[in-house]
Amino acid sequence: MTTLFVTSEIDEAIFLADRLVVLSYKPTVVRTVIDVDLPRPRNFQMLTSATYGRI
Repeated sequence: MTTLFVTSEIDEAIFLADRLVVLSYKPTVVRTVIDVDLPRPRNFQMLTSATYGRI
């Protein structure tokens, strides 16, 4: 199953996603794809981890 979330909130995107797709403004093209390698289940303590900060 695939679920697509659209957000401008970077913290929310990292916390919820397994993969981030960064789009340009206009014309809209994929600028980069970032794999989020944080373990699941995720918790709020991860927000201060080095891996979270790197992503």
